[in-house]
Amino acid sequence: AISTTSVVQPPSITSVARLSSSTSVSRPTSSASVLVTRKPIARGLVLVVWIGLLAGSLFVPLQYTGLKGRDKILFSVSFGFGAPVSSLFFLLAHTLARHCSRGRVQPLGSWAPRQGLLRGTMCGVLWNGGNICSILAQLPPLGLGIGYPLT
Repeated sequence: AISTTSVVQPPSITSVARLSSSTSVSRPTSSASVLVTRKPIARGLVLVVWIGLLAGSLFVPLQYTGLKGRDKILFSVSFGFGAPVSSLFFLLAHTLARHCSRGRVQPLGSWAPRQGLLRGTMCGVLWNGGNICSILAQLPPLGLGIGYPLT
């Protein structure tokens, strides 16, 4: 006996187009729904411009130091000292805010200084190594406009 099996074919593009054009689904749009969808986009655009300004002006002070060629690597020393100093500043500011607000400011989380010291130091060394590489990438022939975005 010959068995025949039927193969189910997926709908063609034209049948889907005919179906979608014949059925009309209208959704009422309110001004609230339009504002909800536009607010995150506007916020995202503002943050994109902000980070563009911050990251784009990161090495501008380096251009006014008077350092030439590979001597520009000395600029990375201030990055290395600036990170722990600014971290201590923000830690003190957070501690002061927690103390003055009587518990309304959330704690930073659990601290594990012994485990974090080596890991944090290694991350800082890697980060500053990246800063040195980005400074070297800005040297001629690439320059600031091409060298910095590559790093």
